[in-house]
Amino acid sequence: MKVWINADGGSDKLKLSLAKALEEKGISVFVGKTDVSAHYADYFNVTSDYKYYINIYNGFCAGTIREAYSREIQDMLKEKGVTLMVVFDTELWLEGMRPYRFGDFSGYHAKRAWDDNFSEKEPDIEDVRTFLMDNNAIYCAGPDAQTIMEQFEAGGYFEWEKQHK
Repeated sequence: MKVWINADGGSDKLKLSLAKALEEKGISVFVGKTDVSAHYADYFNVTSDYKYYINIYNGFCAGTIREAYSREIQDMLKEKGVTLMVVFDTELWLEGMRPYRFGDFSGYHAKRAWDDNFSEKEPDIEDVRTFLMDNNAIYCAGPDAQTIMEQFEAGGYFEWEKQHK
């Protein structure tokens, strides 16, 4: 299996530790850029020989989440045979933000980021969990590579959650 991974600004540490953890499991990893627009460029750059395309976000922007699960992006990746797996890097989220810090976004409200200049007409996401479920999202969330790997190996947070209830 091959995985393409990149990250937005501030998540380089998790990107590198997750890449190492994936490689230790025998997965071939292409480590892409770390910057605020890497995820968007790589939707188009990732090739059909990759099973997963992992975007690591350390923020929680409604516009970026909507973009990732838009029909345009999902159809393009599906045509390539690539599955998008968003990873929310919650290392800097406060410990008191459980359960959000570990992936249960029930009732969590996502606003448009201060620098969002691409989704001006779209509203905030009132309940992120419902949005992700409605869009069949495969995602992981956690403050470290070990937590992310547990969810990744289960097939994403929702599958991991089923196994731990």
